[in-house]
Amino acid sequence: MGPSLLLLLILSALNGRVQGTGNAEVDCIMNTVKVLTCTWNRPHPPTENYTFIYREDSTGSQAVPCPEYLAVNHMNIGCKLSISQPYTSFIVELSGSASGSSIRKKFQKHQDYVKMDPPYNLTTETTNNLELILRWDQSLGIIPELCVVYRVRHRSTASDSWTERNASQNMSSLPSFDTCQNYTFQVKSQIGACANSLMWSEWSAGVTWARNATVCDQQPLTKPSSKFMHTAIPVVLTLLLVVIFLAVIGQERIWVILVPQIPNPGKKFEELINGCNVQEWVGVSKEAVEKMKLNYTETFCTVTEDSECPGPDGKTLTSPSPEN
Repeated sequence: MGPSLLLLLILSALNGRVQGTGNAEVDCIMNTVKVLTCTWNRPHPPTENYTFIYREDSTGSQAVPCPEYLAVNHMNIGCKLSISQPYTSFIVELSGSASGSSIRKKFQKHQDYVKMDPPYNLTTETTNNLELILRWDQSLGIIPELCVVYRVRHRSTASDSWTERNASQNMSSLPSFDTCQNYTFQVKSQIGACANSLMWSEWSAGVTWARNATVCDQQPLTKPSSKFMHTAIPVVLTLLLVVIFLAVIGQERIWVILVPQIPNPGKKFEELINGCNVQEWVGVSKEAVEKMKLNYTETFCTVTEDSECPGPDGKTLTSPSPEN
């Protein structure tokens, strides 16, 4: 075996010990008081005990052995330790006690792995504007309050599914709720704007707003629900408008008032058209008409070659004799 091949095998062995050959997978989360918990019992329980070492990902940082192991059936499955610098990257290493295998994993900034504690002390109250207000408290630790976002869910006794919505502060409102239903609320929290965390807290313990049974149970059974009223009122109004419209159309007089007919000019010019009495239609008096008549008569004759036809003065017209 040549020196080059021997060196390649040694480097491969070292690399295997550094990157990990065991059957454990390491996951770490941090809480709001700088306690880091790393576990390696997934996807299967470990087959041997591992030694845990933590170090910050910076030059000159020292390895920190696990001060408190988490064990099940005398088998180490995790480690819990307090950290001093919560905003740096870090590295964890596992070393197998029997096989000598090693697992090494690098994590980004601690705040990306923070898992908040669930909100607590949930309370409800109602306002005069028919709003149901939900309030809660949150353990922040080293996390600024403005960095935390919330997710609220609720359901009523009439529904089997949850309705979820976001909240940016430790309160939320439910407007226009049914006062004769019971509502259950839960809240969870997460670091939002200050980190890239994808870890939500567990859902909080639920709180229930109870209806006023005395008032709701005394309501008459025949009282229509608000949902029915919202549907029935527009339908009734539409039918009423249709009836009024049909009644208006049936009354000819009202119809003529609302829709006047186009005037017929023939009635105004009837005398002019039938009698042809233009003078009276335009306002000319009878005296003026009489004056306009001729006061003389003219004898009409037929133009012929007859020379005996009298002229206008009574004389007989003679035709000139032709000159020779």
